[in-house]
Amino acid sequence: MDELLKILDISETKATQTKFKFNVNEGSSDPEHSAIHFLKTEFPRFVTMTAWRKKGAATNMLDNYKYAVSFAQDPDNKHRYIFGGLFYVEDLPNVKDIIDGIGYRLYLDQSKNIQENIGKLAVITNELVKRSISRTYDSTRELSLSIDHKSDMNFS
Repeated sequence: MDELLKILDISETKATQTKFKFNVNEGSSDPEHSAIHFLKTEFPRFVTMTAWRKKGAATNMLDNYKYAVSFAQDPDNKHRYIFGGLFYVEDLPNVKDIIDGIGYRLYLDQSKNIQENIGKLAVITNELVKRSISRTYDSTRELSLSIDHKSDMNFS
């Protein structure tokens, strides 16, 4: 985890205000509904996945967080997630009333470091997730994230 924060230039203080979101799909096993497909070809839909708010065990809530780091699951290795961006989070005015919909405005960090790592930086987790899961900084330690330096999804 510390290596990821260093690569993305995220301080520990900023990390405590960040949710880490691991996206898999839009609720369908169709590859055209996968997070990686959206990351590669329909980035606005990938952002929508990150902005989605849903209650449940794998809660997607970004309420009261300032930042979100988003990933897309690699279909060839279910433990591998490709970096999709660091976003500034703004709750919508009625966010508490939104149960299954877009709950936030997200603004992609435009820094060169973040832009250069989208689609290239990958992390390996020690557990699988379902459609998506959001983790706080403290709970990401349970995933035992490690950096995959060989990643390059060849986005065009």
